[in-house]
Amino acid sequence: MGVETKPTEYYLADILDRLYQNQLALDTAVMELTLRAERQGATETGDNVRSALQTIGENAGHIKQGLAKLKVQGPHKSSCLRRPPCDSLF
Repeated sequence: MGVETKPTEYYLADILDRLYQNQLALDTAVMELTLRAERQGATETGDNVRSALQTIGENAGHIKQGLAKLKVQGPHKSSCLRRPPCDSLF
């Protein structure tokens, strides 16, 4: 087994893809909590959350399309973020 090295550059498309994946995971988790709240009688809360999740779902389609276009374009220097040295984090 080789030693895994961390990348020194992060490309915008990769970062946005991770944010998109996080959004989907949070959507799923919030929906699970919503279902639990509704089973306990909080139907108004459930309706409010479902409305917000609908907006997230609508935006997810646009985000996914934008990511696909970025990935087709490939990495460019303008869309590359260099990882800062560890000592600059603190």
